[in-house]
Amino acid sequence: MGHAMTEFDRYQAKWGSKKSKHPVTNPAHYTAGAVEAIDIIEQSVAHLSGGAAYCRGNALKYLIRAGRKRSRAEDLKKAAWYVAREISSCNTGTAPVPGP
Repeated sequence: MGHAMTEFDRYQAKWGSKKSKHPVTNPAHYTAGAVEAIDIIEQSVAHLSGGAAYCRGNALKYLIRAGRKRSRAEDLKKAAWYVAREISSCNTGTAPVPGP
């Protein structure tokens, strides 16, 4: 008895593994050496929920890809925006609202 394939499984079967450089499954700007940003982010925010997980995950994403996709300064500013938003929620006791 096999398990039902998920949408992700079907996509991986069609387009290849994470090791292949595919613009959706493995974009080069989200890979640092042998580690992908998604793997770092998932493990780093697993204990968080809601806006805190979203803000922390996005900050990590922009820090990891800084200068690999667009302007390094732009990516670092975006990371700082998400960090500031999470800090603000700590000070006010409210959940951060996503988006820059």
